[in-house]
Amino acid sequence: MKTENLWAIVPAAGRGSRFDAKLPKQFHQLGGKLVAEITLNKLLELSQIKKIVVVCDLKSDYWKNIETNDNARINYIAGGLQRAHSVFNGLHELCNLAKDNDWILVHDIVRPCFRREDINKLLKEIQTSNVGGILGTKLKDTVKNVENSKDIKATIDREHLWIAQTPQIFRYGLLKKAMQFAFDNALIPTDEAQAIEHHGEKVKIIEGFAGNIKITESLDLKLAKMILSLKEGSCV
Repeated sequence: MKTENLWAIVPAAGRGSRFDAKLPKQFHQLGGKLVAEITLNKLLELSQIKKIVVVCDLKSDYWKNIETNDNARINYIAGGLQRAHSVFNGLHELCNLAKDNDWILVHDIVRPCFRREDINKLLKEIQTSNVGGILGTKLKDTVKNVENSKDIKATIDREHLWIAQTPQIFRYGLLKKAMQFAFDNALIPTDEAQAIEHHGEKVKIIEGFAGNIKITESLDLKLAKMILSLKEGSCV
């Protein structure tokens, strides 16, 4: 990270209707603060990030309630139809700022429990890479392949299976090309790593904190509150 800049894109346009049909999950309270506030302020603590692009629903009044410690480093722009389109919007927003060799950090707004040391570990691991990498955790549970009838078809070997997390960090030029390639081929990648994979590149995965959960259900709010209350779950 000596000459390359680091920029962040935070996809935050999803509503998460399965979680709460009325209030998007990023605006729920978590220990007295909103989920979005916690995530953004923890990203702002990473001084090497030049700017954070939050890709969201600009028509939503909820964003007016978000308090951050450094508004000057945050840009809010309109999201897309799906997560991949939102990330691509963020890449376009940075086109006059980021160089092809710069790093782009993409992180879900509803993952407030990430640890700064894991991001630094990932940056160190990929610093000589032309591609980038992601955080993840090894799968520990037994995995079953289940048919529509709910009958178990097979047990899958978990030895090489990982759960992908964010942040995911890639070179700006490559990620932009990979996302465009995916769209041109009618592919909608579920994360940035998949777009890079479709483009024919190898993605490195680094083991991160198991508590870096994505809030998708109401129970996850309670889990996240517990994790953040623990020293190992904080960003320090």
